[in-house]
Amino acid sequence: MPEVDEVFMKGMKDNPTSKSITIYPPSFINHPEIVVTDAKRIKLAFEESGYFKSVNLGDKEDEIYALVFYSRKADTGNGPLIAGLTFGIIPGIGNDKISTEITFRNNETGKAKAYTRESEIKIYMGWIFLPLWPFFPETPELKKIVQQQVNSILKEAKVDGVI
Repeated sequence: MPEVDEVFMKGMKDNPTSKSITIYPPSFINHPEIVVTDAKRIKLAFEESGYFKSVNLGDKEDEIYALVFYSRKADTGNGPLIAGLTFGIIPGIGNDKISTEITFRNNETGKAKAYTRESEIKIYMGWIFLPLWPFFPETPELKKIVQQQVNSILKEAKVDGVI
């Protein structure tokens, strides 16, 4: 995952825009709890960037509108297969791909552009890893990845003059 320039992000926080942004996170997942959790995680990433006056979820349009597609694809390779077939007795390692695609539209200037970022995380599976589970929660790591992806996209969109 490309590192976002910390000085640039601090500059965005120190010089926030007076514009509001509306985020519309459509989802292909039918489970409402997961959809709400993902939408909150994305909204939090935009809020923590500190650049926008307000961040809203929904389909109401502010000065800037962002259509966000967030996906997480599980690995179907040999690691999960072996761990699954042996009921976790033989451990396996899988990879999840996390992808964030954001399409910005500036309603004042009419500019629109799409940006995509992908990251990969390792998932350790098997009974041997269960005692470590409480010490390595998934949520903070996902939050960090989404924050990094959103910051990277915001930096590029700012440089392109879309936001």
